[in-house]
Amino acid sequence: MTLAAGSLHPVWLRGFLSLLQSVDGIDVVGHASDAPGLLDLLARQRPDMLVIDSTMLQPVQSLAGPGDPLPRVLVVGRATHAGTRPLFGPDGCCGYVSERESESTIAELIGQVGRCTLARPAPGGCADCPVPRSFRPPSLPFSEREREVFERIGWGLGPSEIAAQLGVHVKTVETHREAIKRKLGLSSSTQLLDAAFKWRDGEPLASASSSAPPERGAA
Repeated sequence: MTLAAGSLHPVWLRGFLSLLQSVDGIDVVGHASDAPGLLDLLARQRPDMLVIDSTMLQPVQSLAGPGDPLPRVLVVGRATHAGTRPLFGPDGCCGYVSERESESTIAELIGQVGRCTLARPAPGGCADCPVPRSFRPPSLPFSEREREVFERIGWGLGPSEIAAQLGVHVKTVETHREAIKRKLGLSSSTQLLDAAFKWRDGEPLASASSSAPPERGAA
């Protein structure tokens, strides 16, 4: 399996290349620390797989044109989970792994993506592959509708915009916002916005209990 690596942070890149030496069957064909250089590398080497730092993914996707298809992509980031931004799945990435995970876990995911025989993942993730599940953030103690509201708060949407997207009344959105604040132990809209932004970016919520079952809430 041939692999290319990319990161905007050269020190991180050197450390990650050292980790790749522990993964059997990998031939690292090159690496780059800027988006144009990485796209040039992909065009020249046509690797089977790209491992990329999450901070570099969006610049690469912004520059890549129809003639620059990315190979199978595993995103490695500093956050504990992939977050809720609609960035990863629709753009064809295979999975996400936090660099806080053990080296063996990271190596295992790289191996799983590398052993795949598909050129690109199916939309939303391939049915039989366990790797796409690594994108999903841990569960929160919310109803499904509360989760939808919380995610959209993190996307920067206000109550009216959220209500329009979900097809509900603004007052319903406000009710869900208050329920979310109560469950997270928050006392203000500013704290709610900060928590939603952190969750969007893959950071854990100190007040959120991932083991608590979600409540059944009204839509």
